[in-house]
Amino acid sequence: MFHLVSGLIDSVFKESKRNFLLLGIDSSGKTTLLEKIKNIYKGSPNKKLNPIYPTIGLNIERFQVKEKNIVMRDLGGEQSLREIWANYYKGTEGIIYVFDSSDLNQQRIEESRQTFEQLVEDEELQDVPILIFANKQDKEQKLSKKDVENIFCDSIPMGGVFAVVECSVHNVEALTKGIEWIVSKIPQEKK
Repeated sequence: MFHLVSGLIDSVFKESKRNFLLLGIDSSGKTTLLEKIKNIYKGSPNKKLNPIYPTIGLNIERFQVKEKNIVMRDLGGEQSLREIWANYYKGTEGIIYVFDSSDLNQQRIEESRQTFEQLVEDEELQDVPILIFANKQDKEQKLSKKDVENIFCDSIPMGGVFAVVECSVHNVEALTKGIEWIVSKIPQEKK
């Protein structure tokens, strides 16, 4: 009986979990960024990352940012897996879209732009803040923040809340800046 009452009290007084989706086409670096972000917020920002393999399905990580309990779902970016993304939209409070700014192949850039456009057009995500991580900025050949803004800006709904942050798995400051920005854009209380 004690556990039942204790659980009820915890659920009433603890802040609820805040749900985020980490999306992007395959090989954009989503899972690697998620592992690094998890390490940052669990107190091990310099922890060496284990080898990362393509996501088949999803990865879920939980951590705290500014006293908010974050649940981040990293969904696989392969074409066949993107079809399940919409199953996770309901209840999402923030989208982190990862773009490989070092992939200069025009077909891949257009594939990412179209994928993003379909994402932001979904009714479930109309008022959800969006962070675009312009990833792999540590590479010699890459698109600039302005280039990435030009690719995606026209897809953002009028009045939409979004930001583009240049990052790489090696730049803790940039990752922290992006995550704290998007967490700051969600309401204090869940709807």
